[in-house]
Amino acid sequence: MAKRARPSSPTAARPEAQKPAISILERKWIPTLLLCGIALAAYANSFGLDLATDAKVIVGANERIRAFTWDNLRLVFTSDYWWPNPIDVLYRPITILSYLVNYSVLGNRTDAAGYHVLNVLLHAINVLLVLRICRQIFHSVPRAFFAAALWAVHPVGTESVANVSGRADLLAALGVLAGLALYGSAREWTGRRAALGVSVLFALTLFASLSKENGAVLPGLMLLWDTLDVPAFRRQWKQRAPFYLGTAAALVLVFWVRSRIMAARPWPMLAYLGNPLLMAGFWTARFTAIKALGLQVWLMVFPVRLSFDRSYRQIALSAPGDPWAWCALATVLAILAVALVSYRRDRVLYFAIGFMAICILPTSNLPVLIGSILAERFLYLPSIGFAMAAAALAFRVGNRRTGQIVLGVLLALFAARTFARNFDWQNNSTLEAADVGSAPDSYRTHDLLARELYSRDPVANLDRAIREGEIAVEILRDLPARYVSDGTLRHLGIYYVAKGDHVKAASPDQARVWYQKALAVLLRARDASEAAEKEFDRQQLSHGRPLAQRLGSADVYQTLAAIYGRLGQHREALATLRYGHGLNPDATELYTAMAAQNLALNDSRAATAVLLEQIFLEGARPATLYGLQETTARLAGGECAVARAGAGLTVDYGCPIVRQAACGALEDLAGAFIQARQPVRAQEQRDRARSQFGCVAHP
Repeated sequence: MAKRARPSSPTAARPEAQKPAISILERKWIPTLLLCGIALAAYANSFGLDLATDAKVIVGANERIRAFTWDNLRLVFTSDYWWPNPIDVLYRPITILSYLVNYSVLGNRTDAAGYHVLNVLLHAINVLLVLRICRQIFHSVPRAFFAAALWAVHPVGTESVANVSGRADLLAALGVLAGLALYGSAREWTGRRAALGVSVLFALTLFASLSKENGAVLPGLMLLWDTLDVPAFRRQWKQRAPFYLGTAAALVLVFWVRSRIMAARPWPMLAYLGNPLLMAGFWTARFTAIKALGLQVWLMVFPVRLSFDRSYRQIALSAPGDPWAWCALATVLAILAVALVSYRRDRVLYFAIGFMAICILPTSNLPVLIGSILAERFLYLPSIGFAMAAAALAFRVGNRRTGQIVLGVLLALFAARTFARNFDWQNNSTLEAADVGSAPDSYRTHDLLARELYSRDPVANLDRAIREGEIAVEILRDLPARYVSDGTLRHLGIYYVAKGDHVKAASPDQARVWYQKALAVLLRARDASEAAEKEFDRQQLSHGRPLAQRLGSADVYQTLAAIYGRLGQHREALATLRYGHGLNPDATELYTAMAAQNLALNDSRAATAVLLEQIFLEGARPATLYGLQETTARLAGGECAVARAGAGLTVDYGCPIVRQAACGALEDLAGAFIQARQPVRAQEQRDRARSQFGCVAHP
């Protein structure tokens, strides 16, 4: 009788069932490749974007990045971020150095593609660093992966990644995340290995803090990590103390260098319109800051209405009866309460909320007031904490599969919003057209949109530019003059003048109406410019700085003079130009305008002197020489002033008319430099008058 076959055991039949299934996310390199692919997919359309907003200045008009030379390197590390203009107290040499590498070393010049490629590469590295940190915090690869993936595609990151001038956020985050990831491992090291870890952490802290000011959050994040296991921290505090001392030493060094750099610069004007909290009292400012903080939390949860700007009056100052401020306060307190309760039950959630709070604090306007009330770029680092919290909570909704589905849907929604938002960053026109709807009460979105429309087509877009400019000016209507943007008023005046010029041939009376409107708005611009001058001087003196320059805008006075000229008020036009001359003698456009107004007043000698001033400043350019020739032809003996030199013209300084006018011109130029607080330049003109023309110096 045949033996019955013995049934095989399930484990023998399926040997793979002897060990639990391994998730694809737990396979080596798979999470890394997937995250890089996700980040690249979300920002794939950013490589064709142009330079927008601040990048047009910091890249397009930055002399420090034009060549990779020792002089430029020295200038990068010894000047502030916005050099040569005193705009803010920012010192970010690492960020400027990265633009120097793009522009000169990689040869990108003003081609934006190379800058965008580097931005996305930096973001991808940051995403992988977040993955590493989350793996140590979560002790779970899938949760860590989803946290890093959510952050990789979070729409609030577009202002840092898709915007070239967001480079500072990317570099600062790189230093902070690399330092934190290093500390997570190095705090257990001893001996020479620990000393090496301290040195590298010191360098990373320097790197982060010299990229952007919020790089200083690294020690706070280190301490947050240590609070996850307080007993271990107590046992090993002597071993970990050198790491804290290393980061502290780096921050002290940055503060010292930054103080020395800023001490040699004029104190910048406070950004009242960028941050209306600067206009308010202490408690009003902080209460409004909490409302803005609530909006930032909302943007991390529901990132739909994004905007690059939320200047005055998008976020109104709060009063005790402001319900949105109270809602924001309740939300912030509830989040902090969840963090405290979670310390015992869910330390991952505690860490995530703590990470978000520490990273958002420097830009929250709670400890100190900064240059902006709110910006999405401020959320680049804090949104890491949000992504970690979302991943932690999603896996608590149900089973593991349910959590992955929830996070997958959220990931797809965020990625789609980010991809769509990137298109807005194509250029200033697309960005401002999109954001004027998201921030309709911000004066700046309307102002910048009007300027962009006018610059692209001053004929076809003129009426729309006027509408947007009027909205911007109306938003600023009730502010004191010292807070108002003279540039916003000036540009509206330019649109009015253009409209008057456009209708002048058909209706001179209607043109005059537009010129009168332009005059009214430009007089307000003049008042704002003069008030800004006084405020600038006050701030210099209050911060112990010398009055080494003037702040007023010569452009305002040139535009106002053009309106006076169209209205036939030539003396007023000339007086206005003379004031602008004392603000900025190097604004050579003023000289042509002054010559024209002098000729309108039949004063050819004064016009001759003004044109000579222009020649002394910028050289004998053909247009100026032709103007001088026409002007001196009206004077007896003036035919010799301009002579032929080959195919061109040149000034004949031997001509009596020229020699007589030169002394007055150089003395007037010296006086303008004195008014502009540039005594060295003034003396140069007087020395030239004496040595070249034998002029007698005025006492």
